[in-house]
Amino acid sequence: MLGLFKSSGKKPAEGGDKPAGENWLQKLRTGLRATASRIGGLLSGRRIDEALFEELEDALLLADSGVEATRQLMSALRSKAKKDRLETAEQLKSALADLLVELLQPLEVTIDPRQASPFVILMTGVNGAGKTTSIGKLAHYFGDQGSSVLLAAGDTFRAAAREQLAVWGERNDVTVIAQQGGDPAAVIFDAVQAARSRQVDIVLADTAGRLPTQAHLMEELKKVRRVIAKADPSAPHAVWLVLDANTGQNGLTQFNAFHQAVGLTGKDGGLIRAKKLKMPDREKPGQFIDIGFVGDIETINPAVVKALQDDAFIPVISPIGFSDEGQAYNINADVVAGKMAEILKAEKLVMMTNIPGVMDKQGNLLTDLSAREIDELFADGTISGGMLPKISSALDAAKSGVNSVHIVDGRIEHSLLLEILTEQAFGTMIRSH
Repeated sequence: MLGLFKSSGKKPAEGGDKPAGENWLQKLRTGLRATASRIGGLLSGRRIDEALFEELEDALLLADSGVEATRQLMSALRSKAKKDRLETAEQLKSALADLLVELLQPLEVTIDPRQASPFVILMTGVNGAGKTTSIGKLAHYFGDQGSSVLLAAGDTFRAAAREQLAVWGERNDVTVIAQQGGDPAAVIFDAVQAARSRQVDIVLADTAGRLPTQAHLMEELKKVRRVIAKADPSAPHAVWLVLDANTGQNGLTQFNAFHQAVGLTGKDGGLIRAKKLKMPDREKPGQFIDIGFVGDIETINPAVVKALQDDAFIPVISPIGFSDEGQAYNINADVVAGKMAEILKAEKLVMMTNIPGVMDKQGNLLTDLSAREIDELFADGTISGGMLPKISSALDAAKSGVNSVHIVDGRIEHSLLLEILTEQAFGTMIRSH
C-alpha cells in the first residue's frame, strides 16, 4: 500500500523503521530490480527449449523462491508450455506470471473490522521491517474506508518510537495512546479500553521490533497478547507480521517464531473457510438454535501448511475458521485434524486423548475397529460425548484414504513417537472396512 499518504509537508520522526545506510524503498527497488533483471533477461528474444527451463529454474532458486516451490512451479510451467504449445520466451514469461498469480491468489483474504468493536490489530516483526510506517498507512487506508482508528504506541523500547507514531497520528488525525516508557502490554490495554469507551472502530497496536532469537522479547509478546485478552477476550482479532520484501525464505523462519509467540493470523492464509454451525432445535422442527460463534468447515486450502511442511517446519494449527465476510468461528479441533489429514493425504492420523483409547462398556480397550463396528458402538451409546466428533473424524479420514488412524493415550510418555516409529500398538486403530 505504498503512496497512500497525502502530502502534509511534515517529515516522519527520525530513528524509525528506516534501515541504516539506505532508504527502505530504495532497498526494496534494488532487490526487486535484480530479480526482475535476472528472470526478465532470460525470458526475452529466445525460443523455448530445455536449456531455457534449466536457466529459469536456477534464476528462481537464486531469487530464494524455495526448492520445493520452484520444483512445483517449473513442473507446472513445463506442462503449460506443452499443453498450450508455447514457442517463445515472451509467451513463457506470461505463463509464469499467470502461474504465480494462481499460486498466490488462494492466500488472498479480506478483513471486516465490523466483526468486533473495537477491532484490534497487533503489528509484529523484526527491527527495521516497517511496522510503524505500515501502521501509518493502514490508519490512512481504514480512515478512507470510513472507519475510526486509534493507535497504540506499544513500542516503548526504541528511541523516538512514540514520537514517530505521534507523527503518523497527526497526519491521519487519529488519537495515539502512549506512555513515557512503561510496559507495552499496559499501553495497548489502555488503548483498547479507550477505543471501547470512545466507540472507535479499529485499534492498530505497534510493538517493538525483535529478533526471533531474543527469547525474553518473544516472551514479552506473549504477555502483550495475554493482557489484551483481559480487555477483550476475543482480542487481538488479527496479528500481522511485517516482513521486508527482500527477506526470502528467511521469512518462513520469522513467521514460525512469531506464530509460536502470539499466534499469527493473516486469516491463516485463508486456511479454513467456515460457516456458522446451525444446531437443529429438537423441540421445534425446522428451526435452529444459535450456539454462538461456532463454525462448520466449508473448505480447506492447505497452501500455508504445505509451504511450512516443505521447509521442514511443524505447523501447529488453531481450529479457527473464517467466513467470506471475515467472521471468525471456533471449530472442533478433532474435526479440523481429520479434514486436514484428508486434504493433505496423510499417511497416518494420530489423535491424542487422556484415555487408553476407545473402551467398551466394561472398560476394556478396543484395539481395532471397523466402520461397521463403530456404527454399532454409536447406536448402543458406547461411544458418546466428547468421543463422538473424535471417532467420526477419524472414521471419515480413514474412508477418505488416510492409511491408518490411531487414537492413543497422550498421558503415556513418548506414546506418539512409539506409535509412529515402532511396531508396538497403542490405543485404538480405526479402519474404513
